[in-house]
Amino acid sequence: DECPPYPATHEYMKNSVERTLRWMKRSLDAHKDRENQAIFGIVQGGEFEDLRRYSAEETVKMNFDGYSVGGVSVGEDPETKLRMIEYATPYLPKDKIRYLMGVGEPIDLIDGVIRGIDIFDCVLPTRLARHGNALTHDGRCNLRNAKHIKDLQSSVYPVLNDDLDSIPLFDDEVGATDMIYDLFLNETLEYQ
Repeated sequence: DECPPYPATHEYMKNSVERTLRWMKRSLDAHKDRENQAIFGIVQGGEFEDLRRYSAEETVKMNFDGYSVGGVSVGEDPETKLRMIEYATPYLPKDKIRYLMGVGEPIDLIDGVIRGIDIFDCVLPTRLARHGNALTHDGRCNLRNAKHIKDLQSSVYPVLNDDLDSIPLFDDEVGATDMIYDLFLNETLEYQ
């Protein structure tokens, strides 16, 4: 698909939608055997209600395994982003996966689910981790703050309370990312 910048003119966006539809048709033609691979169609259309609806309806006619709402979170304000999602989801089948591309703030996930979205992806959690931050049930947490090194009450280190001396100071992005990954993995394994 083409993910045009925001803002774009109606004419530019219409051409982009047509290009994306042609690409999707070629993609389906090239992947006839879809037994082991799901293919998603991507709804575009920018901030234009008529183009979002058109893109959604034409994409659904191609009978994809799931449907993505693309072209959001590209510089528009939060209200416009929500409208872009709302312009597309009513025209997507409820019995197939609806995927919102490129949003990852916790409030965006909630807003997406309210509007009928099933799955998400975003670089945000990884980008935050690279810089020593994590999203926790208490909100965003900077793991480089000294208070988190030996804070037994911190929601960030519940699995390491017995081994506080092993908590490193992060001199680089890789160390912070590895630490967050290890914490997540340990918590996930404990709850399984």
